Amino acid sequence: MAGIATLEDESRAFARQQPAFRRFARLHHIITEQARIIGEAADGARPQQDGKEAAVLTVIGQVKAGKTALTTALSGQPGLLPIDVNPWTSVVTSLNFNQRSDDGNRAIFQFFDRDEWRRIVEDGGRLGEMAQRAGREDELEKLRAQVERMYDRSKKRLGRNFELLLGQRHAFDDFDHALLERYICMGDDDAVAPGRYADITRSADLYLDAPQYQVPLTLRDTPGVNDPFLVREQITLRALSDADVYLVVLSAHQALSTTDLGLMRILASLKQERIILFVNRIDELPNPEAQMAEIKERMLIALDQQHLPPTATILFGSALWAQHALDPEGIELPDHSLATLGALGVTAGDRDAVWEVSGLPTLQEAIGTVMLDGGGARMLDTACRSLLNHAQRRRTLLEAQTRAMNGAVGSGDRLADQLDPLIKQASDRLETEINAAVPRVLRRVQETVTAYSERECDRLRQARTGDERAEWRADVHELRRDLALQVAAFTSGTLQALEEVLETTAQRLSEIQAELLGQDIAEARITPPNGPDIPAPVMLSQTITLDMEFKGWKALFSRFTGVEGEVSELRKMINREVLPMTQSLREDYILRLATELRDTLREFLSDQSERLLTLAEQTGTQTAVSAEERIAILRRAEADLAATLSELDPDRTIAA
Repeated sequence: MAGIATLEDESRAFARQQPAFRRFARLHHIITEQARIIGEAADGARPQQDGKEAAVLTVIGQVKAGKTALTTALSGQPGLLPIDVNPWTSVVTSLNFNQRSDDGNRAIFQFFDRDEWRRIVEDGGRLGEMAQRAGREDELEKLRAQVERMYDRSKKRLGRNFELLLGQRHAFDDFDHALLERYICMGDDDAVAPGRYADITRSADLYLDAPQYQVPLTLRDTPGVNDPFLVREQITLRALSDADVYLVVLSAHQALSTTDLGLMRILASLKQERIILFVNRIDELPNPEAQMAEIKERMLIALDQQHLPPTATILFGSALWAQHALDPEGIELPDHSLATLGALGVTAGDRDAVWEVSGLPTLQEAIGTVMLDGGGARMLDTACRSLLNHAQRRRTLLEAQTRAMNGAVGSGDRLADQLDPLIKQASDRLETEINAAVPRVLRRVQETVTAYSERECDRLRQARTGDERAEWRADVHELRRDLALQVAAFTSGTLQALEEVLETTAQRLSEIQAELLGQDIAEARITPPNGPDIPAPVMLSQTITLDMEFKGWKALFSRFTGVEGEVSELRKMINREVLPMTQSLREDYILRLATELRDTLREFLSDQSERLLTLAEQTGTQTAVSAEERIAILRRAEADLAATLSELDPDRTIAA
């Protein structure tokens, strides 16, 4: 769009002007270029890199906080996403910058499958189940009415057989604003085009170029955290699990209120160092400077009350101002917004100043910093290690083809005699660690739930045996915090065990290779891979009945005789409600991590043993002249990649 080009031409503060983004882009470019060089020097094919190829930034927050408007501003394309049809974003929308889909389509919309849709329309899904269990008939009736309205709206828009669309997807080789309105905005009930497919659309993937970022980057816009359908809550949580940056968008009118418990639950389960809090809509504040200071103070209090670290990055800005700076003719500012600009000493005609006070330059720099310090750096580190190992494999193969084999270890049988026990020893060592750690963490998870249950039962008992008017209210935060601590200890312990096994095994493999090829041990150094990138345990954030806000807990237990009858029912409720959370923690996190740890070691051992056996077979099959130039190129690539790894992780020594 013209707005983007103008800003770039005039060197306005866009992403490429931010130091952190520039550094991230430079490192990404080095790795990409080395992949090309290694491919050409080895066998002409670009080597496959481990890990994901794009950093992921997921946007979450309150309804009406301006998540979609901010996502649009970050895209640099004002008006890209519909934001004025209905304040409810119903779909997880991913903007995939500088990437291509597998089939070349630029817009892909995935519909709910039949099971997901059934969970929504049958009593409102899990939220309906919880309302029913908690005796909230009023809440249940409202939810049923909303479900019926949604069902009728979908049937009206898509026809009587609209359920045939479930599980399918629509793909397009191009898209525009009108097309997006049909899939990602609810629209009005009577609308035909806007929101036509929105009720049944689960996700949207859009592919577009964004030269200002210079690297592959995915921005995900999610539903509001207080979406009434918890199947969408689950989709939002999944969208957070692999994010490198969590951008939490808040409204200046309600920035992290202590009543916003749903958002607080999500924040508590995320990797804290990856969180950025952005207070949007400051253009609606009549006295912005004083009010921003007050808002920040209230936010810090709310974070402290929920036992969340006060060190999170807190920024202020206006997506509306940012879009106006990008496209002043297409995005007009209302009078109150102009007045707020004036209070900051800025005029709407000064696009540079408007862009600066919009908070976008600071936000982009914060995003770049978080990526370099966290998930983005790990993504680059994983890719760099993968390429370094590929270069080392190809170089040593070429060197083996030009020299005589060391007869002491050179035969395949003799080499296998060294590799087989090494592989078994490494596998057994990791398996011993995992077999001890998994039962231990599962036992501690159960003990944590039991201890929480007893504490809550004691609190209820005290409330009932003391002042008759005392009101007991469930507090699940402590349980989530304690479960997260157990999971964190398990994760760090097993990852450390894997790293130690990989380091020890890589050292021994390097010695075998040095002996095989008559190399110096430093020259034969094999770089171990990273362990798996561990997602946040977002299942701990899922809503359960005990989270529900209402004053009827006393009435709920009133049908049971005596205090101990109420306590017994509460104990059953806790066990019943927490079970899905702990089951998901077991299956989707603990056991999944154990499998990924085993897979990482197995793939490393398989690749390296196959490579060494190939070296033994290939020794002396090529003249030195034909391989010398390629060996030199690969050595330079290894040195460049080792330097890049050192820049990404200065505390870790990498030998080229």
